[in-house]
Parts: sequence; C-alpha cells; structure tokens
Amino acid sequence: MVTRTLGLSNAMQGLAEGILACGSLLGAILVSIRPTWFHLRRIPLLLSGSALVLLPIAAELLMHSPTHVLFALVTGCMALAAGMVQTVNITSLSYEQIHIPARLIGKVIGLTNSLCMCAIPLGQAAFGPLIDHSPMTLIITGVFW
Repeated sequence: MVTRTLGLSNAMQGLAEGILACGSLLGAILVSIRPTWFHLRRIPLLLSGSALVLLPIAAELLMHSPTHVLFALVTGCMALAAGMVQTVNITSLSYEQIHIPARLIGKVIGLTNSLCMCAIPLGQAAFGPLIDHSPMTLIITGVFW
C-alpha cells in the first residue's frame, strides 16, 4: 500500500514495516505487564477490534486525503492492529501452555502454528478477489455486519 497506492519510496515502506513491528512488540509488552487483561473470552473482541481499526484507512482512501496523512494513518492503524493480533497470539499460546499436558505441548503448539500459517494464504486467496472486485462501501458494511 505504501509504495503502490501512496506512491512513496521503499524507504518509507521500510519505515512503515518498522512501525508495524513496534506495534507488535508493544502488544507483547502489554500482555507481559497486564496479563490479567487478556484471556480467551477477549479474543473475539480483540480480533474484531483489529479489523475495525483498519476502517479509518478505508475512509481516508475514499476521501482522497493527502499522502502524508494517509501514510500516518496507515502506519498507526496497522501498528495498532498488529499489537492487538499479537495479544491474541500470546493469549492463545499461554492458554495452550497452561491447559495442555506437558508431554503434548510441543505437538499441539506446532499443530496450532501450522494450521494458522495455512489459513493465511487461504484467507488471502478468498478475500483478495472479493476486495478487488467489490465496492468499498460493501466491504465496510460487511465488516460492521
């Protein structure tokens, strides 16, 4: 998005990726500082929140905001979403470590990670064309619905 949609340099893409990584790190730090805030019942809320924080990006793209505003919004919202997703990752991994028998922890975590990694390209393959060929208003409505 940074290089193609916004037309910015690869250096700005690198900066955006660094900010995104910082968002993930801050999510991990937050779970470490306040572990009682994060439990399995909050995972749906966190995942929904990570999707909803992307809506301002769509809104600003529709309004054709200046490039520097879009860049700040994209990097900020994506960093926030990455932090929320990281809290989900750590929360579910902690749950597995606590509730799975010690002799099975490695196998269960390996299987869970493998399934998650397999789901990513499937989701991209399913939703990529949908996003490419659907009006933005329909996508936003679908997110809220």
